[in-house]
Amino acid sequence: MNQNYKVSVVLPVFNAENFIAKSVRSILNQTFTNFEFLIIDDGSTDRTFDIIRSLENEDSRIRIFRTSNRGIVDALNFGILHSSGKYIARMDADDIALPQRFEKQVDFLDKNSNYVIVGNSIGAIDQRGRFLGNFITGQLGPFSPGEDEVSRILNVGAFLLHPTVMYRKDVALRIGGYRKEYEWIEDADFYNRIIKEGFAYCLPEVLLHYRVHLKSVTRTKSHTQQILKHKLAVEMGGSKSLLLSEGIEKFSDTEASQEYQLNFLRQWSYLSNRHGGGKLTSLSLLLEALAIAPFSKKNWITLLLILFGDNFVALLVLIRKKLFPNLATGV
Repeated sequence: MNQNYKVSVVLPVFNAENFIAKSVRSILNQTFTNFEFLIIDDGSTDRTFDIIRSLENEDSRIRIFRTSNRGIVDALNFGILHSSGKYIARMDADDIALPQRFEKQVDFLDKNSNYVIVGNSIGAIDQRGRFLGNFITGQLGPFSPGEDEVSRILNVGAFLLHPTVMYRKDVALRIGGYRKEYEWIEDADFYNRIIKEGFAYCLPEVLLHYRVHLKSVTRTKSHTQQILKHKLAVEMGGSKSLLLSEGIEKFSDTEASQEYQLNFLRQWSYLSNRHGGGKLTSLSLLLEALAIAPFSKKNWITLLLILFGDNFVALLVLIRKKLFPNLATGV
């Protein structure tokens, strides 16, 4: 094994046969080439392992490990411990890294020794690979250890998406890597601890295509994530008012994901229209929502937003309030 790799890419995977090949090839096509690629198959039961084994034969930088479905935290820590690089680059099995991602991130960390982690903005794609628009992430730098940033850390989607980040391995080991008790929000917990060791930054360039779909952890573990975020907020010194509100435990993860299906389709149809995904893609997503709930007011309001814009809908709401001030406002 080459001990001089500068970057170690850590990609945990479980049952991603539909996406894994494109994800792996996007890493192999990086303009920065001095990296090893650790793929941890966490007990896949589909064709994932066969696919990555065939790709391993094409590039000697790939190192495959197989574990017994112990979860993403164990897989990530396993990858870090078996890595040899100075920097760790995270990658997910369903995303696509753009060619200059590593080049730009390595350059940033090399030139800024007081920064411990760097991410980048994203372009969103859906399960079928349809482009949903570019999302320029809010800037973090300088992001000082000790600042009161509880809400920003908890809402990690607002700045550092986990599969975009590269961080210093020695710092990750010093803070103990990822913690099992925060599985499903392991990224938020990791960020909370690593920024106590140095600065964080998010590059404005779009350097990854991030796949959003209903089977993602954000959707299937939404209830668990919400509980853990409140727990982490209190640990971070946040107000106890951030604890669970009454009734939050009424839904299981499965029930929550079902409830979120329509919100997911509406949200991305609206965002896609605003961020360059195009009206056809936006309308296609919304038609899926209408097929599920054809009489939903929220679906039809979203359609008006896409077709006529926010100002038109705001005007309709204002007119309704003037004409029918006592009418219920629920949508």
